[in-house]
Amino acid sequence: MHGKGNLDGVVSDTIGEGAVKTLQKTDGTINYEELNIFVITEKKSKFKRGIIIATHASTKYLNKPLHDSRATDLIYVPWSPNELDEFLSEHNSEAVKIK
Repeated sequence: MHGKGNLDGVVSDTIGEGAVKTLQKTDGTINYEELNIFVITEKKSKFKRGIIIATHASTKYLNKPLHDSRATDLIYVPWSPNELDEFLSEHNSEAVKIK
């Protein structure tokens, strides 16, 4: 994501406002039991290896996590249906809908 300010909305709805506040106030890391959450922005990150969740990333920025050798998988949450269609047409990927 472009910056820690982009954590509001989908991310805070998913992991909770308390977790987002911790990510915004710290070095962008939360350790909860065996789960480590890192915020990767266009600046530095302590992220070493794992799944990258790219929420509302611009097409230009999305190329970074797509080619990041530290990523074991990528979960992309597009801003609009058009972005999803574009992503699916360009990449060997599968859309998953959660109801």
